Amino acid sequence: MSAERDHGSPPKNRYPTGVPFPTGRGFTMIALSALFFIVGILGSNYLATAVGAAGLAFCTGSAIATWDLIRRVDVRRDLTIRGQVGSPIPFRVEVVAERGAKGAVIAKDQNFGVHPVLLGISGESTDATWLLRLTQRGYWNHFRTMLATSVPAGLFIAKKEVVTEADVVIGPQTYHVDIPEGMGSVTWSGEVRTTPPRTGVGIDFLNIREYRPGDRVRRIHWRASARHDELFVKEMEHEGRLELVVAVETLSPRLYWVTESSSKYPSLPELWVTTPALPTTGLGDVWGERALVVAASLSLAALERGHTVYLLSGSQVMRRVRSREEVMDYWARTNFGPEFPTVPKLGSSPKRASTILVSTPHTRPYFQALDESVFLVFTGAPEPVRNRSWYAEITDRLTVYPLHGRKAYGEGRLAG
Repeated sequence: MSAERDHGSPPKNRYPTGVPFPTGRGFTMIALSALFFIVGILGSNYLATAVGAAGLAFCTGSAIATWDLIRRVDVRRDLTIRGQVGSPIPFRVEVVAERGAKGAVIAKDQNFGVHPVLLGISGESTDATWLLRLTQRGYWNHFRTMLATSVPAGLFIAKKEVVTEADVVIGPQTYHVDIPEGMGSVTWSGEVRTTPPRTGVGIDFLNIREYRPGDRVRRIHWRASARHDELFVKEMEHEGRLELVVAVETLSPRLYWVTESSSKYPSLPELWVTTPALPTTGLGDVWGERALVVAASLSLAALERGHTVYLLSGSQVMRRVRSREEVMDYWARTNFGPEFPTVPKLGSSPKRASTILVSTPHTRPYFQALDESVFLVFTGAPEPVRNRSWYAEITDRLTVYPLHGRKAYGEGRLAG
C-alpha cells in the first residue's frame, strides 16, 4: 500500500478544540443526577429534585471549568533541533497559561511517541524535558503536542492538539570507518593513484611545457630548453586533496517500512491516528535507509581525512559539505521515491572528482548506464559484480570489503 504525502503542510487537527467529554465517572454522575431530578419531579419529592438539580449544576460547572482551563493554555517548543539516530536528544515542552489559570494538564509529544507528563499549572508557564534516543532519521517541519485535562473533579476531559512550526533535522546513524585503500583512486597516465595530479606548487615533478610570460625563472628546465632551442618550464604536482562525490541511490517504491521484516505502514490518514508522526521527508525502504548510513559514514570519514566532499542524491542538488552538521542535514532531508533516480545525475560531478555510489537493489536497471570510473558500494547482494565494486556490511560496526574476484551472497554475508 503506497502512501502519498504532502511534504509541506502539517496534519489537520483531529480533535474539536477544548470540547469537554464526560469520563466514566462523569457519565455516572450525570446519570444519577438526572435520575434523582426526574424521580423528584414525577414524585413531587423536593429533596430528590434538589439533589438532582445540584448534581446537574455541578456537572455543568465542572465541564465549563475543564473547557476554560484547556482554552487558556498553549504550548511552546524549541523550534530548531539537530541530532542523529542513536544519540540522546533533549526535547522540551513548555506549557504557557494565561494569568489566573490553575490546575493540571497532561502534555504528550505526538511526533516521537514520548510518554505523557503531568504538569501543574500555578504560574505563567511550566515545562518538561525528555531525553530521547531516536530510531528514525528525517526532517520535521512541525511539532504536534497533545494537551488534556480533567480538572477540577475528573468528570470531564478536554483535549487540544497544538501544531507549531519546527525545524528538526535528525541525521542517519553513522559508524567510524576508514575509506578503503583504492576507493577514490583514479588512473593517470597508466598509473593508479589515490588522487589526480594537479599542477601547482609542490615537490614532485609532473611534466614540462613551453614557457609562458609570467613563469618564474627558477622553474625553467634548462636541459630541455637547450635541447629544443626554446624555453621550457617544469610543472610540479600540486599537493592537493582528494575530491569525492558520495552519492546514494534514492530510486525506491513509495513505501514506508518499520523493520526489514515488517509490512508497510498504513495509509497516511490512518498513520496520523495510530503512530507517531512521520518526518516531512519521504522514507526509503530498508535498503535505502541502510545506504544512507553507509554514505553518511563514508562522507564523515572523507571529511576527517581533509578531502573535498560533495554529496548527491536523486532528490537533491549536489552540495559541497564542510562539516558534520552539513552532512547530517543533507542526508536527513533526502527523499526516496520512484521519481528520484540518482544515476542520471552523476554526470554533474566535478571533472576531477571520484564518484562513490552507494547502491540499492533498485539501481540494477541503471547498471549499464554507469560509467566505469564510478566506485560502486553494494548494501545488499551484488549482482552483477563489476570492477571497482565494494560491499558494505553492517553488524555492530560497518565494514567495507572489495569485491574484486569475490562472490557475495545473502544479506550482510560474504563468501570468498
